[in-house]
Amino acid sequence: MSAYPFRHLTLREFLEIAKSKFGAVQKNNDQPVVGPRGHTPMPYLEIAKDGEVRIAIIPSLGMDEYLVPPKLRSLLSELNLPPEEFYLPLG
Repeated sequence: MSAYPFRHLTLREFLEIAKSKFGAVQKNNDQPVVGPRGHTPMPYLEIAKDGEVRIAIIPSLGMDEYLVPPKLRSLLSELNLPPEEFYLPLG
């Protein structure tokens, strides 16, 4: 049994928690990346803490689409955020 409830989060919910609890700031790259479909904006989250800046690219999902657990774990790892704050099981 888990120490806290697991539930899937939408991209909107993830961003709200990251911003409100951890001070994450949503930004866009200054120069769009050129991909097969032309110029593509690359939104990302930035968290500055203890003199260190961490960033993670925001997945290309609709705001109400669910983040699959592996993608959520990856974002949390990139931003050094605690899984339990995002309802993700430990381990």
